[in-house]
Amino acid sequence: MANVNERAELHKTIWKIANDLRGSVDGWEFKAYVLGSIFYRFISENICDYIHQLMIKAGQPNFDYTTITDEMAERIRKKMVEEKGYFILPSQLFQNVVKTADKDENRHPHALRLNQRSGREMQAVRIIRQHPHSGHPQTVGSACV
Repeated sequence: MANVNERAELHKTIWKIANDLRGSVDGWEFKAYVLGSIFYRFISENICDYIHQLMIKAGQPNFDYTTITDEMAERIRKKMVEEKGYFILPSQLFQNVVKTADKDENRHPHALRLNQRSGREMQAVRIIRQHPHSGHPQTVGSACV
């Protein structure tokens, strides 16, 4: 019985926090924002891990994709699109957007306003797949929610 009560209390607390965070934003819109943010973080971490593994195999175990310039990263865009199906510039990675969010001149005090900045970066993240007949990459949508 204590476990059920603890779970109910936890559920109530989580909902209260979510309601406080989202303010006047509709619940469904907030859910889409949260899920989109989680997806954005996942694909950012995923591409960093993938590139890190490639660099370990290439004999550069200390390589950090998050710290290179966007111009340097452009060299691997085609390879990443072919192998992973997407590409994210280092400046647009979730972890780098979060680091600079408090320095952004367009920042708002409300926590949800990070979406304004991350939304710009997400527009740059295109979901790409190979065309089944030509083998050429084609844009099939945007990761922006």
